[in-house]
Amino acid sequence: MKQKALFYISGFVIAVVVLVAIAAPLIAPQDPYQVFEGQLMVAPLSGAGVNGAPTFILGSDDLGRDLLSRLIYGAQNSLMIGALSTLFSLLIGGLLGLVCGYWGGSVDFVIMRLMDLLLSIPSTLLAILVVAILGPSLTNTIIAVGVVSLPFFVRVTRAQVMNEKVKDYVQASRTMGGGLVHVLSWTLFPNVWPPLLVQATLSVSDGILNAAALGFLGLGAQPPTPEWGVMLSDGRSFLESAWWLVTLPGICLLATVLCLNLFGDGLRDLLDPKARKAR
Repeated sequence: MKQKALFYISGFVIAVVVLVAIAAPLIAPQDPYQVFEGQLMVAPLSGAGVNGAPTFILGSDDLGRDLLSRLIYGAQNSLMIGALSTLFSLLIGGLLGLVCGYWGGSVDFVIMRLMDLLLSIPSTLLAILVVAILGPSLTNTIIAVGVVSLPFFVRVTRAQVMNEKVKDYVQASRTMGGGLVHVLSWTLFPNVWPPLLVQATLSVSDGILNAAALGFLGLGAQPPTPEWGVMLSDGRSFLESAWWLVTLPGICLLATVLCLNLFGDGLRDLLDPKARKAR
């Protein structure tokens, strides 16, 4: 019951974050890039601003921008990076995993050794290396984070294909004249997607964390883009004088990543009864 409750609670939180990100232009009280002169580092819930400035519910940052609006748009950018990088890894990694698992041989050997090479490099260092080659930007951050997650999708897909390709229904598909594309896309892939779905959920959380790390180091999304890692980097100099500049983006990042991991864990138990019984 406890695991099921965590699954539903985490799913609800994720749904709220996704809705907030989608509806950011509608619910954000201010333009996240607008600077209000004389409203530097206004504390949360401190009342209405002066000189016609609006009320900053969660305070303002060191440049006088509304922190709540930047957090809302930060959710949009962080989730976009996590989702698109996961999609990038899923499409390429799933295709490579299908090829490796189905054909084997030298093709499998070369691709898997390349994946082993990527896995031997720490994820943050690998992301930094890719961004250093491509240059810091939001698009290149998505590519870099996608490359970090690529080996996991290749390995998961390959293992599932190797397990499924020897079963009778695959042999029957071949016997009935199914071509290579038909067997891979319509016979094998529908039976290997559940582990990929779980891996995708966990990959989104890793993507958000890696993107935040790159943003914190100044190699990801560039200021003034509202992204949680960039906001953490901008606010670290004011940790003692304006705690909310670091604490609030950190809480958003922690809650989102934690709920994604809990949801992925519950989804794994839901799709794999054997894992649930093993517990």
